[in-house]
Amino acid sequence: MRNSADQISMIDKANPMWLEELPCPVALSSRDRSYYLLNSAARGLFGFSEEDLLTRPSLWAEQIHADDRENFFKSQQELAIRENVVRCDYRFFPKGVTEPIWIREVSVIANRQPSILWNVISSFTEISDLQTRHSSTERATKSTDIHKPLFHDLQNRLQVVVMTLELANRGLVEMDSDRLLKIVHSIKY
Repeated sequence: MRNSADQISMIDKANPMWLEELPCPVALSSRDRSYYLLNSAARGLFGFSEEDLLTRPSLWAEQIHADDRENFFKSQQELAIRENVVRCDYRFFPKGVTEPIWIREVSVIANRQPSILWNVISSFTEISDLQTRHSSTERATKSTDIHKPLFHDLQNRLQVVVMTLELANRGLVEMDSDRLLKIVHSIKY
């Protein structure tokens, strides 16, 4: 078993530089969620660092409100088994905060190869305002309808990056960090 310093070193070496260029909170994770790489927007939203998550692998799940954990785990199982994209709304306790915030997580399988460290790309949106304004029935219906175009757009944007990485992984295109940054910058926000 590796120690925390070895794990952090491994993550630093596998750190895709384009992640910090994304303006919204985004995380890369291993399929089993034992490794996380957060961009600065995600670190700001949640208050946790990669080291926090490495030293306590169950920390992310522990920060999810107890009433929402089953739904979260179910969505992650669907992603691992058959879905390419899943969306899950849940309450999350950021570091040092006693009241949870509502989070919408959209996760995309980036690579199904077990040898690749980063298998899942997740984007996060705080939806606390939406959740407090609507009853639970209205909330489920309206928030889905309101955000469908947004998440479709986000999925399309992430798909450009995922497809480029897949082509590079198969050796069909040359890829370096400069080219990937150009692709990320070419996506209109």
